[in-house]
Amino acid sequence: MHLVASGFPILPALITAITIALWAFSRLPEYLTALLFFSAAMILAAAPRDVVFSGFSSAAFWLVLSGYVLGLALKYTGLADRMAGALSRRLSGSYPKVVAGVVALTYLLAFVMPSNMGRIALLMPIVLAYADRIGLAAGRRGRIGLALAVGFGTFQLSTSILPANVPNLVMAGSIESSYGLQLGYLPYLWLHAPVLGILKGAVLVACIAWLFRDTPSAAPPAAPAPPLTAAERR
Repeated sequence: MHLVASGFPILPALITAITIALWAFSRLPEYLTALLFFSAAMILAAAPRDVVFSGFSSAAFWLVLSGYVLGLALKYTGLADRMAGALSRRLSGSYPKVVAGVVALTYLLAFVMPSNMGRIALLMPIVLAYADRIGLAAGRRGRIGLALAVGFGTFQLSTSILPANVPNLVMAGSIESSYGLQLGYLPYLWLHAPVLGILKGAVLVACIAWLFRDTPSAAPPAAPAPPLTAAERR
């Protein structure tokens, strides 16, 4: 039976509030909190079954799931490291060029890795190691700028690619559930990439290159990359 006060369902709100609190304070693993939410909602009949599990019927959920599988495959086979390393070896010259290369790298990886945090975790060590190679040691303004380029480039530019981050997919799933409309990958990219991707990226490069301007030294020649492994080819 639903608990209702003045027309407001208390039980669903209470279960949702407890779930959000557990996520926010990390008192339990995230997956366990999610399982407890679904279990409590069904056992206490807080909402109909089709409402509780409505998210699984959305194409956005399966897009997230397949995207994470792809991201994990890229990470654990080493292909993502190879892609990032190949591009980072081409970052040389003036500081604005280096910043532009890092921002471009964050944008390109958004097409194949859907997780913002995963891309930051992958790119940050690579970019900081490259900063060491070009003389931007810890504490240098240029090093801070490169770290910001990774963070801001990853979060800001990925909004122009539909499956590149979770908020986009939540939006797509909500639109599909509420209005019956499905957002297409290419129409979304064509509409948003010129401003939210390219123009915003150019503004980001200009701001970082000006606020954290520095003078990098020439990077030493990089060793040739080993051949592709069988896992990377797959």
